[in-house]
Amino acid sequence: MTSERMIASNRSNGRCGRGPRTAAGKASSSRNALRHGLAASLRNKPAMCSDVEKLARNIAGAGADDAQLGRARIIAEAQLDLVRIRGLKVAVMNSFAAEANPSGPEGEGFLGEGCCLQEFGMTPKILLQLCKLDRYEGRAISRRRRAMRAFLVSQPFQEVK
Repeated sequence: MTSERMIASNRSNGRCGRGPRTAAGKASSSRNALRHGLAASLRNKPAMCSDVEKLARNIAGAGADDAQLGRARIIAEAQLDLVRIRGLKVAVMNSFAAEANPSGPEGEGFLGEGCCLQEFGMTPKILLQLCKLDRYEGRAISRRRRAMRAFLVSQPFQEVK
């Protein structure tokens, strides 16, 4: 049976931890994940913005109008997100391999041919990091796929001879 004191404590704690209540607080909270990390848009990063633009122009091709270029930018941003995420996944696995086997085949803990992560005793911590990265990777793949469909639908039909 729960005591009266415990019930009062639970109610008090429950009132404190329910998140933002005002519209301004909710709006501010909704933008937290977009400030940093893998959820951040590449358009807000000047170093990556030029890469997105170059790739988008290559995807759209010469003579593309603004609408096609806009769709190509979405594809390019998703593709560069995938490159970033997959690079992080490799870094996580290599850092774990370096800790587990410092004198690996390439000297830096590199996961070489035929390497099995179970040989290293993969920890739940590393698996959790990889699962988080998988979630971002799946979202980036979905974004790229949707953008590619929209881009292809907007292209003028050209008959193949």
